[in-house]
Amino acid sequence: MRKLMLIVAAIAIAAPALATVDIGITDLGGGQAAITYDTGGAAVRAYALDITVSAGTIDAVSGFKTGESVTGSLGYGIFPGNFRDYINPATPNWGDPNYTPVAPSGDPDALGGLGTAGVTIELGSLYVDANAPAGSGVLCVLGVSDDCTMCVTLNTSRGGVVLEDATAAPTNTLPVCLAVDGPGGGGPECWNWLAQCHGDVVGDNALVQLEDFFAFKDAYGGIYPAAKYNACADFDRNGAVELADFFVFKDAFAITSVPSDCTPGGTWPPTP
Repeated sequence: MRKLMLIVAAIAIAAPALATVDIGITDLGGGQAAITYDTGGAAVRAYALDITVSAGTIDAVSGFKTGESVTGSLGYGIFPGNFRDYINPATPNWGDPNYTPVAPSGDPDALGGLGTAGVTIELGSLYVDANAPAGSGVLCVLGVSDDCTMCVTLNTSRGGVVLEDATAAPTNTLPVCLAVDGPGGGGPECWNWLAQCHGDVVGDNALVQLEDFFAFKDAYGGIYPAAKYNACADFDRNGAVELADFFVFKDAFAITSVPSDCTPGGTWPPTP
């Protein structure tokens, strides 16, 4: 019996832990929020998610890939709920405006859709060889009518998060919720910080130091509306965290006193 227990324990230790797929929300400001994913190295085939808002409605969907995942355009572009109605497999028109990740409200267990307080999004992948979707990125961007709390959870009856072998993927704890600014707010809240335009990425209005450095490093190269874009690191507020912002950050890093004279707000959404 002791030998058997040792064998069982050895198998348990040797068995690899399943990767956790992380689903999140990024507030892009101006009434827009990105639904993001990170597979953690897992081979994910499809997502079925419910997104709801506490106030107002979800009125628009954008920022999604359509069609097959191919070199130079990797991603989840197969939308089961709308594929059957709008795509002819023989001659697919991926640009059909009706072809979006938002599942039809009349489908079983789908939420009300655009113009209501909840949508169900479904995105799958179609690819060959080494053209699997990227391990992390943006599934889509949703537009809201008002300031709200947005929450995302699994729609398990429509599949949830599905791996290549058709089994359910483990995910981070859902629902995940985030306060999202409504449109017309003149940009995200951090654009009202008095030192943001001088390199204050984290909002402590103090020294620009290591915490700001790591946040800036993670955002560098991000262009609106990609999830990598961090408006707080966009010091000239032009929709891209780029070389001009680097020079602002370099000049501010570790100086004794950061100026506190930034003009609040800005044009939103930004035009890179």
